[in-house]
Amino acid sequence: MSDSVVEYLGKGDFLFANPSSIHSSGKRSKRAINEVKDFIYQLFSLSESEWEIVFHSGASEGINSVFKGFGIEYFGHTSVSALVAQSDHSAVYEQSSFLKKLGHNFHTYEVNTNGSIDFQSLERLAEESDINERPILFNYTWVNNETGIVWDLEQLKKIRSIFSNCPKLIIHVDAVQSVGKIPGWNSIVSEADIYTFSGHKFGAMKGVGLSLMKKDLRPYPLIQGGGQQLGIRAGTENTDGIYSLMLAFKDTQKYEIEQMRTYRDKIESEIIKHYQDSSYIVGHGVKNRNFSTLSIAMKETTADILLTAFDLAGMDVSSGSACSSGTVSPSRVLLAMGYSHQEARSALRISLGPKSFDYNSLSTDDLSHRVIRVLGRFK
Repeated sequence: MSDSVVEYLGKGDFLFANPSSIHSSGKRSKRAINEVKDFIYQLFSLSESEWEIVFHSGASEGINSVFKGFGIEYFGHTSVSALVAQSDHSAVYEQSSFLKKLGHNFHTYEVNTNGSIDFQSLERLAEESDINERPILFNYTWVNNETGIVWDLEQLKKIRSIFSNCPKLIIHVDAVQSVGKIPGWNSIVSEADIYTFSGHKFGAMKGVGLSLMKKDLRPYPLIQGGGQQLGIRAGTENTDGIYSLMLAFKDTQKYEIEQMRTYRDKIESEIIKHYQDSSYIVGHGVKNRNFSTLSIAMKETTADILLTAFDLAGMDVSSGSACSSGTVSPSRVLLAMGYSHQEARSALRISLGPKSFDYNSLSTDDLSHRVIRVLGRFK
């Protein structure tokens, strides 16, 4: 968690009262939520007359609310064509079965070997009448969670042009991995209709997130009840979690994110120098990558073995693939990019954050040497 969130929680002066209550404590909670909303409108340079801020439990709920919400909203009226990338997060990709049960269509568009959008794939989809004649729910991942590859938001203009003949195009941006990890993360564009964020990804509390949604959109609410948040998401607001979003956003603005890129580039160059023939780096040479993610693999070793080795060396790294019953499955993201099953089973992710370690005490050489020593066991 960010320093300000830790300090806030340490004081113990929690905003526990229901913000819908009219007593003084409830009004205090309501003022805190309004303060957060005012800050977010200013942070993202949004007009209150055009955008709504919806708080929820995090990106999984936010994404489900978008896909299931519009799936239910259009149910009985018309079918929707959902378009998602083959490299999208599972919270997006796994919407397929639900949408199909409601009679909607679910399509995937391809990515290139460098992780970029295959626009020819999109154009082929746009030529299919069953897609273009229906409302389209389009998912666009700003920063890929496994590879760190960034898609420029300016591409949304091209996407709108490709599907200009469809009756309604709703673009949802998965912005989960953007905050504090790329320059201009708070410079969003109006070509998208919804942006979804998850608080714990940038130092807020777990179990809280937000979506920025244009006010002319109203997905059917997944959570119904007391009508909070204009009925878009009912339930008593998680006031302390919401307040932690503002604190974390403010801290993120102070971070030197270029520092993360220096450490990432140093580790990457050392891996290439020592293990070029026995390893690969996903996205190496791609211009648009975030500053905090390094996806690597040793060609003859699976991710579970590498994860154990790093853990024993005191470093927390992650696998981009799902583990079940001790078996490592190939990463769907890497398979979509054209990697082999063996390569997709061996990838792991080193994530560098502003609080991953003390940048002042640990030099780029120190960190890269620690990584190289672990990987040296599998050369």
